[in-house]
Amino acid sequence: MPKDRDIQQIDSVMRQYHIQKRLRRRFSEFIHDHKAEGFYGNKNDRGDFTYQELCHLAKEFLEDQEG
Repeated sequence: MPKDRDIQQIDSVMRQYHIQKRLRRRFSEFIHDHKAEGFYGNKNDRGDFTYQELCHLAKEFLEDQEG
C-alpha cells in the first residue's frame, strides 16, 4: 500500500476514535513500537495493519493515555 494510503487510514482511525491531532506522532510511534516488538499486522507481507487492527491499536493507545 502506498504511504499516502497508510496515512489516510491512520487519519481515518484517529477521527473515528477521536484521537486528537496533537497525539498523532505519539499514536504513530505506538504503532511502530508494536511492530518493533514483533506484533505485525495481517494486511501484507510487510506486516502492515488492517483497518480493524488499527482500530484495535487505537483502543489500546487511548487506554494507555488514560492510565
